[in-house]
Amino acid sequence: AGPAMPTVPTNSYEQAIATIMSELPEGKVIFAGMMENVAPLLAACDLLVFTGMKSHFPRPMFEAWRMKKPVIVFEMDGISTNVDHQVDGIIVKDISGKSLGEAVAKLLQDPSAMQRFGEAGFAKAERKCDPVSVAEQVMNLYTKVLSRSDSKVDL
Repeated sequence: AGPAMPTVPTNSYEQAIATIMSELPEGKVIFAGMMENVAPLLAACDLLVFTGMKSHFPRPMFEAWRMKKPVIVFEMDGISTNVDHQVDGIIVKDISGKSLGEAVAKLLQDPSAMQRFGEAGFAKAERKCDPVSVAEQVMNLYTKVLSRSDSKVDL
């Protein structure tokens, strides 16, 4: 048995990642790919830098906040609307690598801000993601829908 054959990218996203990774110094960046359980990665990091470029569900931020990690995000629907700038994270308005890098460097140089942002994010995650509260909200919505005689419900 010889060395393992490299995985051949099957789509343009994988090809783009393979190209980027081939240009980076070996061992400096690890591309984990799609993961179901990101908790071990979040636990090992100092902050979450979410660089999505399209509207996205904010789950990664809330998972980071549950671990008291500050977040840095680009300004975009679905993500930055959940961040209170300079309270529980940083919103980078200029969607560029330079601006992102400056925000990361500035936050990493301010451990007290990182701690404050992480604590504030944790409190927000506790309020918004409490299982009992979420279940009550879902039940209230079902009750509202089922109690109406017509099919229209204002949410």
